[in-house]
Amino acid sequence: MNDADGNLPLLPEGVDLGAATMVGDMVPTGFHRAKLADIQFGDDIAVIGIGPVGLMGEAGWCAQSMQLRL
Repeated sequence: MNDADGNLPLLPEGVDLGAATMVGDMVPTGFHRAKLADIQFGDDIAVIGIGPVGLMGEAGWCAQSMQLRL
């Protein structure tokens, strides 16, 4: 694996492996897509395919837009 030290996070004891999978794949993918889309606060958007990655894209947009309003 390329850059395993940066891509393989150490999981705290007791973290569910299913939940950890979301953090290592779905969350960064969705947040990255929101960043690439350059969505600004007040823009109208449509998320096609609202599975886990789409939900994380929405979460990424929400986090990004909250930072824009500060």
